[in-house]
Amino acid sequence: MTNRTDPTTTDQTATDGRSRLLRAATVAVALVVVASLGVGPVASLAEPNAATAQEPENSQVRIAHMSADAPAVDVRIDNETVAQNLEFGDVTDYLDVQEGDRQVSIVTAENETTVLEAQLSVPANERLTVAAIGQVAENATEELRLVALSDARRAPTGANASVRLVHVSPDLGPVDVTVNRTGEVLFDDVTFGNATEYVTVPSGVYTLNVREAAEGNNGTLLSTHTESLQNQTVYSVFAAPEDEQPDEPVALFVAIDQTDNPEIPGATTVAEDATTTAENATTEA
Repeated sequence: MTNRTDPTTTDQTATDGRSRLLRAATVAVALVVVASLGVGPVASLAEPNAATAQEPENSQVRIAHMSADAPAVDVRIDNETVAQNLEFGDVTDYLDVQEGDRQVSIVTAENETTVLEAQLSVPANERLTVAAIGQVAENATEELRLVALSDARRAPTGANASVRLVHVSPDLGPVDVTVNRTGEVLFDDVTFGNATEYVTVPSGVYTLNVREAAEGNNGTLLSTHTESLQNQTVYSVFAAPEDEQPDEPVALFVAIDQTDNPEIPGATTVAEDATTTAENATTEA
């Protein structure tokens, strides 16, 4: 993640984990709304009823590749390619998708082998993240599937940030996330395939501990990550398998859902290494 709750001094004892910052920019998505039937005035002859279709509304959908054992993929919606060469941890920009039941196909970028066919119900006037989670291996503990998440449409005001946790690591049990310095619990008992509600916190740099879920939120420490949460910005943090550091079983991928912060471009679509050290931060919790 990037910034956290209570900003104060640097925790020199925390071991910084690895995370990747994903900034997803917004794009309009078309939806269909049908107007009610209208009957014209009655004279000597009645006019026929007429249905008038309004201009489609906008909905916004982005795709997140969160399957660690899946290769780079292309994504098609109703046979139209909407994303190419997505790698594990990548999140697309928001895409234009029409309201209704849409057919989603995920194929390998290398040879177009289909790894998933699924139907996605897109509501009108919504903002969604559709994450491909699970595994493609034959002996998968969790088969590859799509999870649709409703994204925030408004950013917090003042010196605050909002953040939620999305558990996308199939071999990882329930987790708690706590602030290293204070022990404050940000997220409690989050299970695979689920997302928490957004939590509003003061902007700042946070050292976060991902732990096995326990009644006292003091379960076995799995990994530690330093993240910066900037003001007037909303984040989704994906707790995913760590594919590069076996001693750290959890990787955090951070995506911007919405921002009113003029200093944030908000247009990044490829995973970046977003690990932030305390030395280049002004505040830390």
